Amino acid sequence: MESRSSVVKSGVAIGVLLLVGLPVAAQNSKVNSSYLSSIEPCNGGGTTSLDARIAACTAFIEARQGTTAALAIAYNNRGNAYTAKGDFDKAIRDFDQSIALKPTYTKAFNNRGVAYLRKGEYQLAIEAFDDAIKLDPDYGAAFVNRAGAYLKKNDHQRAAHDYDEAIRLQPDSQAAWSGRCWTRALLGAWQAALEDCDRALQSGSTSAAVYDTRGLIHLRMGEFGAAIADYNSALRAAPELASALFGRGLAKLKQGDEARGEVHGADVGAVAELQHGRDQADHDRPEQLVDAVQGRVVDVADEEAEVQRGGEQYEEAEDNLLEIHAPPSRPGCRSPTRASPPGSGSARARRSRPRRPRLR
Repeated sequence: MESRSSVVKSGVAIGVLLLVGLPVAAQNSKVNSSYLSSIEPCNGGGTTSLDARIAACTAFIEARQGTTAALAIAYNNRGNAYTAKGDFDKAIRDFDQSIALKPTYTKAFNNRGVAYLRKGEYQLAIEAFDDAIKLDPDYGAAFVNRAGAYLKKNDHQRAAHDYDEAIRLQPDSQAAWSGRCWTRALLGAWQAALEDCDRALQSGSTSAAVYDTRGLIHLRMGEFGAAIADYNSALRAAPELASALFGRGLAKLKQGDEARGEVHGADVGAVAELQHGRDQADHDRPEQLVDAVQGRVVDVADEEAEVQRGGEQYEEAEDNLLEIHAPPSRPGCRSPTRASPPGSGSARARRSRPRRPRLR
């Protein structure tokens, strides 16, 4: 009887444990489901909104079930989303965390530099790009970005050197060619600048900024018809681009169109606005024209990223969490091949293709 009683008591105890354990198992299952479902939106694929990406990456991070490499990617991906939203302080904190988890993660260093650059902290941006380049001397995108930071500090010679390196590393980079075009124009190397702009446009660029810059170069070289054609192309892409209106108006004035009543009112207005309080820009003072156009373009670029000077800012594309943390394999199935750690191997190969600025 005692033996039977013991069995009954043991059965009751086991039953109680099972009943207690069921909610825990269900909770764990729910956490795992949430964790796995957050991977794809955290990667930012498809039409995922910025807020949805941030929420998904946050869920992945808070689950604390990923590898160190996967967590570093999640912080990087969320940082990119914060940068795209203009919340630079949160972005920088995420990139800091990503780097703390993976000190050799070059993308996180580059992306932290982009956040500093857009925040207006140019020296800190340069330092972040320095770190990325030290980790990967062949990182063309970081050279393009550092050149952009040097341009913001009016250090045109260093910017030109970085664009040279970017072009050596990525000969098909539209951003590098267009950025060096603008930099050489600032340095007064008009013919070399013209060749760079031509190369950027031949590679498929339709950027208003490239046409605008080439228009300025033609204007400075006295080729007024070519300047007007380029300014027209720039204005088709960005109708409110004041620097193109200014340049086209000045080119028409130089051509003598005003006497024939062919200068558009908007062109004249742009010329008057940009020359107000300035000396007359003429062929004896080319820097005055460049300064007038550049000063206005900074304002336009703040409103519309597609007309930024100095090429695009490379916010490095997110690594794919699915590559790092694949769902567990089923019994009898072969384990998935382990992917390279972030910032190396296939990720570096993907960098070789020039990218548009992520402003989603």
